[in-house]
Amino acid sequence: MTDYYLLPAIALLFTGSAVWLALDSRRVNVILMFTLFLAALYELIDLYTTFAMELNRSSAFGQGAVWFSVVTVTAFVVLSERRALNFGIVYNAFGIIINIVAFQGGLTALQMNALLQFHAANAAILVLMWLVSQLQTRYTEANRLAHTDPLTGLPNRRALQARLETAAHASKVFSVVMLDVDFFKQINDARGHAFGDEVLREIAFTLVNHVPNHSSVARWGGEEFLILLPGLNADHAKRCAAQLCQAVMCAHPGGVEITLSAGVAQWKTGDSIKALLERADEALYRVKATGRNRATLIE
Repeated sequence: MTDYYLLPAIALLFTGSAVWLALDSRRVNVILMFTLFLAALYELIDLYTTFAMELNRSSAFGQGAVWFSVVTVTAFVVLSERRALNFGIVYNAFGIIINIVAFQGGLTALQMNALLQFHAANAAILVLMWLVSQLQTRYTEANRLAHTDPLTGLPNRRALQARLETAAHASKVFSVVMLDVDFFKQINDARGHAFGDEVLREIAFTLVNHVPNHSSVARWGGEEFLILLPGLNADHAKRCAAQLCQAVMCAHPGGVEITLSAGVAQWKTGDSIKALLERADEALYRVKATGRNRATLIE
C-alpha cells in the first residue's frame, strides 16, 4: 500500500532531479545529494511500514527491505569518504529507531532473528564499504605519489611519459620542450643543495604559471624539465620556450638570476616517443654547446 502512494511521488522527484541535472550540470553534487536523500527517505518510510505491518504478521521483511543497503552503497559513490560514513551511521541509526518506534507487541524468536540479521547485515555492509573506500583512498594516494615529483610537486617522468603516449595515439600536432637549468652544479656547489632545491621549486612554479592552457610541465630528472605542448607546431613551441626562459630569468628564483637552455621538437606521424625525445635532447645539447640561455629546435 505504501508503494502505491510513495513510488509515483519518488519517481516524479527523481525525474525532476534528472531534468534539473540536464539543465544545470554544474550542480551535479547538489542534485546527487538530493536524490540520495530522497532514496533514503523512501527506504526509511518503507522500513517503518514493513516492520509495523508485515513483520508483525510474519517472520520476514517485505521485498522493499532488500533495497535498504543500496542507499548505503550509493552514499559511498556520491559522497566523500567521511561524509558517506557519517551518512551511513545516521541512516542505519534511523532504521533502528524506526523499528523501535514501530514496535507493536512482542516478537517471536523468528521475527527477532530476522530483525537482528537485517540490521547486522546492513552494519556489515557499511563497515565493508568504509574499508573499500579506505583501500581506494590509499591506492589513489599511492598512484599519485608514483606519478609526482616529491621536490616540486610536478608530474614526474613516468606521468609525462604516459601523457606523451596518449598524445601520440591521438595523432594530433604537439611539441615538446626540454629545459635544463644552466650552471646548476655551480649553484649547488656555491650555495648548497637546499638552496638548489628551492631554486628548482621556484622554477617549477614559474613554468606552470606561464605555459599555455592544457600544457603539461614535468620534472624530467635532476635539473631538467620537460613540457608537453598540445596543438603547437615546432615554430610556436620554440617561441613559447623562449618566453618561458625569459619568464624564469625575470623571476629570479632564489633571488639570483637563473637562465635556462631549451631544446624543442615536434611530433611527426609515425614518430616514436623515444625518437621525439632524442631530437629534443639533441637540440638541447646544441644550445648547451653554443652559449646556453636560449631555445632551438630540430625538425
